[in-house]
Amino acid sequence: MKKNRGKGLSIVIAFILLIVSSNSYAQSPQVTGTVTEKLSGDPLPGVTVYEKGSTNGTVTNIDGQYSINTDVNSILVFSFVGFTPSEVAVAGKTVINVGLEADVISLEEIVAIGYGTVKKKDITGSVASISSEDLLLAPISSVDAGLKGKIAGVSIQQTTGAPGQKMKIRVRGGSSINFSNEPLYVIDGFIGADISTINPNDIASIDVLKDASATAIYGSRGSNGVILITTNAPKEGALKVSFEANAGTSSMINEYDILSAGDQAELINLQNASKGQPDAFTAEEVAGFKQNGGTNWSDLITRKATKQNYTVNLTGGSDKLKYFFSGNMLDDQGVIKESYYKRYSLRSNISAKISDRIDMKFNTYATHTDSQNNGRQNNGVANAYGRSVLYPQFWESKDADGEFIIPSTYNSYGGRYQPGQEANPEQFIMQNQETFGEKITSNLDLTFDLGHNFTLFISNAGSFSTGFNGKRDLINNVNIKRADITASQAYNRGSSYLNTDILSYENDFGKHHLKVSAVYEFSKNSYQSNETKVNDLATLANEWYILNNGKPSLSSSEYNETKMRSYMGRINYSFDDKYLVTVSMRADGASVFQEGNQWGYFPSAALAWRASEESFIQDIDWIYNMKVRAGYGVTGNRAIGAYDTQSTLDQRTNQPLYYYWDNQTPVAGVIPGELTNPALQWESTSQLNFGLDFSVLRGKLSATLDVYEKKSSDVIISRTTPAYLGLSGNSFTDNFADIENKGFEFSLNWNILNKKDLSWSANFNVSSNKNKVTDLGIDADHIFVASEEALGIWNIVGGNKFIVQEGKSMGSLYGLKALGLWQENEATAAAVYGAKPGEMRYEDLDDSGSYEGTDRQIIGNASPDFIYGFNTSLYYKNFDFSVQCVGQVGNDIYNYSKNVMNRDILYPGYLNRWSPSNSGSTQQIMPVGTDHSASYVVSQYVENGSFFKVSNLTIGYTLPANMLQQIGISNLRLYGSVTNLLTITDYSGLDPEASSSNINSDSQAGIDAFSYPLVRTFSAGLKVTF
Repeated sequence: MKKNRGKGLSIVIAFILLIVSSNSYAQSPQVTGTVTEKLSGDPLPGVTVYEKGSTNGTVTNIDGQYSINTDVNSILVFSFVGFTPSEVAVAGKTVINVGLEADVISLEEIVAIGYGTVKKKDITGSVASISSEDLLLAPISSVDAGLKGKIAGVSIQQTTGAPGQKMKIRVRGGSSINFSNEPLYVIDGFIGADISTINPNDIASIDVLKDASATAIYGSRGSNGVILITTNAPKEGALKVSFEANAGTSSMINEYDILSAGDQAELINLQNASKGQPDAFTAEEVAGFKQNGGTNWSDLITRKATKQNYTVNLTGGSDKLKYFFSGNMLDDQGVIKESYYKRYSLRSNISAKISDRIDMKFNTYATHTDSQNNGRQNNGVANAYGRSVLYPQFWESKDADGEFIIPSTYNSYGGRYQPGQEANPEQFIMQNQETFGEKITSNLDLTFDLGHNFTLFISNAGSFSTGFNGKRDLINNVNIKRADITASQAYNRGSSYLNTDILSYENDFGKHHLKVSAVYEFSKNSYQSNETKVNDLATLANEWYILNNGKPSLSSSEYNETKMRSYMGRINYSFDDKYLVTVSMRADGASVFQEGNQWGYFPSAALAWRASEESFIQDIDWIYNMKVRAGYGVTGNRAIGAYDTQSTLDQRTNQPLYYYWDNQTPVAGVIPGELTNPALQWESTSQLNFGLDFSVLRGKLSATLDVYEKKSSDVIISRTTPAYLGLSGNSFTDNFADIENKGFEFSLNWNILNKKDLSWSANFNVSSNKNKVTDLGIDADHIFVASEEALGIWNIVGGNKFIVQEGKSMGSLYGLKALGLWQENEATAAAVYGAKPGEMRYEDLDDSGSYEGTDRQIIGNASPDFIYGFNTSLYYKNFDFSVQCVGQVGNDIYNYSKNVMNRDILYPGYLNRWSPSNSGSTQQIMPVGTDHSASYVVSQYVENGSFFKVSNLTIGYTLPANMLQQIGISNLRLYGSVTNLLTITDYSGLDPEASSSNINSDSQAGIDAFSYPLVRTFSAGLKVTF
């Protein structure tokens, strides 16, 4: 009976509550309306509309419409990701239409941080992001071109105009002397990806991790910064197709100004006369060259080049299965004839919901590249462009019948030149060398909702690549020995495997938010190659394809394999959405080190305070967002090859070693390789960072400031070993050095106008990094690294190499300091040095009366004091306009090109050279043997490399939607663009960004030795969506 009475009471209470509830809603008016994007007027589906201070709410439908019952005195809140929330008082109104403004700083935007994502407002480290919209403001064919000048602290230098070549990228300076300072690239979670082959149109967003509290999650790979690239995710809905076509022409921005043939011939005769030698040219020859000129070799080997780029994208699907497919074809012809780069790519991104608790992603990207360069050397006097400047303009390329003139028949002009030693530039570019490459990369990701706020992510990724390089060194009609005509084939293949497993727990406890992640990762990489070379070809018709037409001269092969196992943990905690903490630890075990040194440990911690969420700051109307950050972390760099800690035997392939057992028959032998160091360990970098994020004017004006200190220890360098050890190499490698980088970064974003028909935004960023080698760990205060011969520059004299010196920055230029020209009243003093008035005087540090290697000192540095970028975009009705600008201040360049042109009497400055009556000239008299630039770096060729450059300008027009809908097109944009539009600089070379140095190194930098010319490209294109 008691049970029945309780049941009846429950029914009565429920009935009463139903009546009260019905009366309550009957008294609440219904409010309806439409939510749109304020700028465009387009409806916004999915906007959350709720009564402030309650759980009463709804969302807008596909047309942006909503309906809600609410109190007449309530306040409605309209909220949507990427837009500034809006609050509107009901005040008895029954229709409320709202236009939401885009949130220019997008605090709710999701940002990749490595092995996970967070909302932008919850970031504790130094992380910069760029969307695909900002990346693709200009038509680009490479990712680095789109990033240039857009992120503070990220230096991107276009060192060459050769098609398909990567730019030099640095994040907060370099921290390694002998090894790469390039950042780590991660594409869709695949570590160590290649950004040179990715199609920029496939990219959804790029996130750059700059400080160690952010990069430490990548441990031994994170010391140079991390660039995370996320490609386009499939979108639910009907099939959507877009197509973009872009075509343009490229030409050299500048050319070297050299003396005319007549003037050069005349000056050579004057030089010979000063040395008591007969004229090299007769009076008739000089007159002929003055009248007719000489051969312009640069014109013969260069051209206006074409560039074509086509992309097609398809996306669509249901809530269960979605897809994104893309295809791309790039054909970039170089301005030097016979040079080109072609890229073909296909992408497939598929996502599927296997069940309510299991999601799948399967991404595959395949590329094929085909390139041909401008000859064997990339830089220096021996490359194609260097030859075109220095090759005697007194010789012609072809005879009257259009046939190449045999070089050995050229006039030597009294022994001034040596005919037949080299092919002329037009012949040289026909020395075919072609490189093919194929690569396929796939990621299979599974995400399991384990319940109770646990998630398991399992990713298996792999890549496979093959490469081929074929070349034939000399062309048909160079009159040299047949045995010197060579051909070769080189094959390589590589594979990578990566398994990443992440177990995550995420939950809210009142005002506390906690996310914990545990990560296990295993990677394996292998590489193998072989090369075959022959000489004495029986026929040249088959290029390099049939090597059995020649005699074998070289066969070599290589194989290496590396593995790494990693364990990681990360905790993200926040309290009251104001106080944020991130802590992580990673342990890496690498096969490249010996037992006992294989494991490295990389911790990090970061704190952030969202000060703008405090009540005492919320009362300050003009502050929209303010966050203070501090972080510390340790990262590493394994920085060695697969077997650098293991002893090897060496059989030199370029200089075979023979032991004559019977004094007659040579037998190949081996000797011990370089002295190895089994105690090598990780290079380690610790970094402290303080940051401030600040925005005002409801987010329209925002700024970010970071200051940091980066200290690298156990940096690997090489020391010289004595020759009597009988080793094939003369160096010993160990963890000797310490390097320091300090700097600041500042970026400013301003959404200047945001009206329906007119919007205008701008970004400015500036950063400074001061690099210093604080300790070399050896008795000497300096070391020399690599030789300039590797650049094809000059022979080593007195151990002349790039220097790394304690207390100085990497990239120091080391040589003789020029003090100006000897003057007429200094003839006696000049004679002590074997010089005379009009020749260059140098500082004699030891007062020895001669210029030697001991007189060298640091005379410049390739590192800039500041780098900056400025970008702006303007939209007026259907027109759009964007400008991309970059610049740097305070770096030095060694203009080796000018150096050589002076030595060869090609430099036009000789027409205003020094003389007793022209003593104010800084141009030396013609060199007669005392020009020490043939042996040393000399400061008269060290120039200021500061510049400001408009790297891109693009103008576009989008056709009206009502016009396009009639022909089944949803969007059509036409545009025109120009790259490298304007450069302002005092540098006298072709371009201040040009460099002949290895882009991976910072200790060998700042040399311009006839680099492949940078180009200006005019292009036009269209993008259409169906």
